[in-house]
Amino acid sequence: YIRRMQRPSPALSTAQVLLFGAAIVTLSMGIRHGFGLWLQPITQAREWSRETFSFALAIQNISWGLAGIFAGMLADRFGAMRVIMAGGLAYALGLIGMAYAVTPLQFTLSAGTLIGVAQAGTTYAVVYGVIGRNVPAARRSWAMGIAAAAGSFGQFLMVPLEGLLISHFGWQAALALLGLGALLMVPLARGLREPGFAGA
Repeated sequence: YIRRMQRPSPALSTAQVLLFGAAIVTLSMGIRHGFGLWLQPITQAREWSRETFSFALAIQNISWGLAGIFAGMLADRFGAMRVIMAGGLAYALGLIGMAYAVTPLQFTLSAGTLIGVAQAGTTYAVVYGVIGRNVPAARRSWAMGIAAAAGSFGQFLMVPLEGLLISHFGWQAALALLGLGALLMVPLARGLREPGFAGA
């Protein structure tokens, strides 16, 4: 409580929070929405069953839910910028791990655990916290609705793009390129740098 009282007043404008927050959620959720496109090429190339792929995504959802609690707590303690940066790096590593995993365990650890944790640090648990701290109460619900809509917009933006990447470069190179795209969340996170946190 004392730490919160000592922090300066919010310095991020509503427009800044929405611009950078929506961009991050669009990327994070958009990439996730396209994972189904990799089911057939990965299982055929690795000679795995559909259940292997589905199990990894189930672990991803569980990891996302569990890690979301801690991601929100860390963002409140150290600032959203640091959490999103770490999440963006984890997302990139997870996607590259998906591309080069040669065993079901490696695939589950990358596509499941690592990307699930990355999603916790780059989606609503963290972005909503920034909105709550910086957007006036009268506009807070509206701003959260905009952030939620960005996640849906990501599906329409990223899924066709992921399909094009697979068709032009093959599934492995497409995942590696998507990993590079996930790294865009790292510089975008600087747009959500808040005063009053360590290192901010």
